[in-house]
Amino acid sequence: MNVVKIIGIVLIVAGVLGLVYGQFTYTKDTHTVDLGGAEISVKEKETVQIPIWAGVISIAVGCVLLFIPRRRASRLELTADGTHRNRPLSITSHHSTSQSLKSYTSLKGLLRNRHHFK
Repeated sequence: MNVVKIIGIVLIVAGVLGLVYGQFTYTKDTHTVDLGGAEISVKEKETVQIPIWAGVISIAVGCVLLFIPRRRASRLELTADGTHRNRPLSITSHHSTSQSLKSYTSLKGLLRNRHHFK
């Protein structure tokens, strides 16, 4: 699983939690006073409301990230008639290094001497 899909799942979960709970509360220290051996502190509870639109947008973006197809890398290939076309790159090579070098050398020679074919 790639990073984009993981981010999509996290956004979907966050959006669902935002829609189900609608708010979250946290405690914040505001004042601390030290009087000799005694310490007095004031803690305030803060509540943050999560808008419904934020949960819906989070779910929608998460679904888009989760279900978009992954692009494949491609390479440009020169065909026999001199045109170009895109072909997907493969991780494993079906040709040996010497075959690839021969193909490259012959293609290089064709490109160098292409004025002879006109």
